[in-house]
Amino acid sequence: MTKPKENPSRTKTSKMTCTLEEFQKVSCALPKMSEDRKLAIKQIMVYGASPQAVAEELGVSRNAIHKSVFNMYKGVVALRMNALVPSGWARVEMIMPRKMIQPLKRKVTREWNKVFGESQDE
Repeated sequence: MTKPKENPSRTKTSKMTCTLEEFQKVSCALPKMSEDRKLAIKQIMVYGASPQAVAEELGVSRNAIHKSVFNMYKGVVALRMNALVPSGWARVEMIMPRKMIQPLKRKVTREWNKVFGESQDE
């Protein structure tokens, strides 16, 4: 018998951790969250602070902190799954004949260089 999948909303806050780099990338994608709340969440997710202590310091409930941590953690999971795409960009996946791939890569590289002035990693 297989163990049922755990409901992600029931994940303990202590297990919702990330690196500072991950946190910085994801926090930019949450513009509606206040900077104070982001700093509090960073203390929990990156540095391992107690959610209860952070909640008391901010004067909010532990549940409110957990919800904020969970929202940030969803972004971290998406980032880890390479699903977070910067604003104004789009993910593209194509299936095409092999002989068309190299010419397309060259064209994309030329356009990349025009826009960014640097080489695209291959």
